[in-house]
Amino acid sequence: MTTYKDRTGRYTIDAAEPYTVKGTGKLYNIARGHFDGLADLIRWLDASPILNHQGRGIYSERHDPDAWSGTRTYAEARALVMNGWKEGRDKMEPAMAAAIAATAPMPSKAPRFDVAGEYPDVARFIAGDPMNMVRQVRASQRRRPVIKVVTSISAASNVSPQAMIYRGAAILAQVDAWEAAGWSVEIIATEVGTNTGARGIPFGFQHGAFCNDGYGMVTEITLKKAGEPMDLDALTFAMIHPAMLRRFSLGAQERIDLNLANRNSYGRPTSLELLTSTRTGRTIAQEMADEGPFVYFPPINGNMADLYSSQSRAVETVQKFASRAVFSTEENAA
Repeated sequence: MTTYKDRTGRYTIDAAEPYTVKGTGKLYNIARGHFDGLADLIRWLDASPILNHQGRGIYSERHDPDAWSGTRTYAEARALVMNGWKEGRDKMEPAMAAAIAATAPMPSKAPRFDVAGEYPDVARFIAGDPMNMVRQVRASQRRRPVIKVVTSISAASNVSPQAMIYRGAAILAQVDAWEAAGWSVEIIATEVGTNTGARGIPFGFQHGAFCNDGYGMVTEITLKKAGEPMDLDALTFAMIHPAMLRRFSLGAQERIDLNLANRNSYGRPTSLELLTSTRTGRTIAQEMADEGPFVYFPPINGNMADLYSSQSRAVETVQKFASRAVFSTEENAA
């Protein structure tokens, strides 16, 4: 895959490749940007010039008195990330406490049995099972499987701010339950915007190639690496603040050559489970799941709003998505 360095030489953006969107028959050129945390994304935005913008203006940096983006200016949103968003944390903490109380604990990992070990399992010994000794594994030798949690930051306009808080709290409560049971969790926030466009408009990353039906960008921000504690300020901002999408994700689109001036919007939220590479024949979600257990929380479309209408509903919904994670026998025994 071709990548392009920005003018600082520090960051790379994957060159656009053709993807189809399942169920539409349309072909899109999709670029992908990978960032090591919110501060990393902001440093890239600061270092990169705006190359293009949607025809009605630079949305990421416009003055916003009506709070469409949750902040009046880009600088205000930037300060919340760099200095911490206390108001959001104060909203998230009680919701997360309620979600943790409502989240079923993960089963503990089963002990390992052998013909020799540190102490006997009496029931196995009486039953005549030769594998009746419990063998302990030092923590330093114990492999800790990593669960990759990928959550979309996109939501339809009819999804209330409180529903976003319920969802974020339920996801973090599930992460807490996994880690309490011995797994390590990585959290990645994503935003995917795809938009149809006029056939034949040049797409910059393709260097003269033409997009068939549209364009798009996948923005991926690692909010928590495996083994790290949860940074509630960063996680709360990414999951529930409107500026995460309307300042920073749109700002990323403005800094690569998406030819936005020829379009009437920045695109619509699209699930990673729908974008299929014409090169590999696999979706982005499938590619991200290659490294082990993987859970994806897709955009909250209008017909999904009710799934997060209360904390209990949000916990129930998140646990259904979480049940899709596949853990091998070896991982459960590790």
